[in-house]
Amino acid sequence: MRITGGQFKGRVITSSPGNHVRPTTDMAREAIMNVISHSVDLEKTHLLDLFSGTGIIALELLSRNIATATSVDKHPQSIKFIKSLSEQFETNDKWNWHQQDALAFCKHHINPLFNLVFCDPPYQWNQHQQLLELLYHQLSPDSLIVMEHAKTLQLPLPNNSRQRHYGQSTFSFVWVA
Repeated sequence: MRITGGQFKGRVITSSPGNHVRPTTDMAREAIMNVISHSVDLEKTHLLDLFSGTGIIALELLSRNIATATSVDKHPQSIKFIKSLSEQFETNDKWNWHQQDALAFCKHHINPLFNLVFCDPPYQWNQHQQLLELLYHQLSPDSLIVMEHAKTLQLPLPNNSRQRHYGQSTFSFVWVA
């Protein structure tokens, strides 16, 4: 994995937290970052990265100078890896993490500052719609939710959304009204 833009552009992440992760490809990440950077003011962005895995999405956005990032993953190996990345890239002052189930975190810890949420649950997970509805009703207007899911999953999305397809993945972009 390599960072596709910002101050850390080109730097390579050579290890991963285990076989439970499915990192977003460099090509897809770069395309997603283009959509996000044209949709939000990055310097005022407070990211909630759910099902963080390697933490690469948060690191990509920190590289582009977002205000803060919060990564949530239930796997201890992922959180340990994210902590090591935060130290390596010296982002401890802007990046925090929680070892917790993402849905449980959202039910109890949604911060009103979060205005960008990236969700990358396992493809076999079956609570995409529940999470999307929970986020949609808890976030402030003009927030952006990005949900990565299998191309075969059809989510009922509000009118103010769009989708992009990259390989076997679909990214649903939902703007909170």
